[in-house]
Amino acid sequence: CGYISLGSGCALYVPWTKKQKNKLLYPARHVRATDSYWINRETAKKMVEWIEKNGFDLPADHLIDKINADLKIPILCLEPTIVNQGSHTGLFPSSIQDLERGTFIDYLGWRMKIIRRKYLYPLMGIDLRKND
Repeated sequence: CGYISLGSGCALYVPWTKKQKNKLLYPARHVRATDSYWINRETAKKMVEWIEKNGFDLPADHLIDKINADLKIPILCLEPTIVNQGSHTGLFPSSIQDLERGTFIDYLGWRMKIIRRKYLYPLMGIDLRKND
């Protein structure tokens, strides 16, 4: 059982300097975001039982990090990612952000963030994945 982050949530990536040929899954200490992930039935059951027992008062990604840590559920990140949030790519307007710039400007900003985090930061030795 485990948790696999599928998407580019928060524009977090495994640094290209740490990628390995023919490897798709990389261990992580924290989830990227809760926009896209895969869990099996056993993991889902454990997570629901944890919530029923403990309740919650955290945002979804922090909650899942806590549950995974408490239950020792392994977290893996898929590289390359296969999901992008439509509100970041310009496909959909955001329903939680009141952005008056328009989807094209948001898309450009998102692309620049990806370039910065995916390619430039690794050149400077910066890994935003919280010490993974």
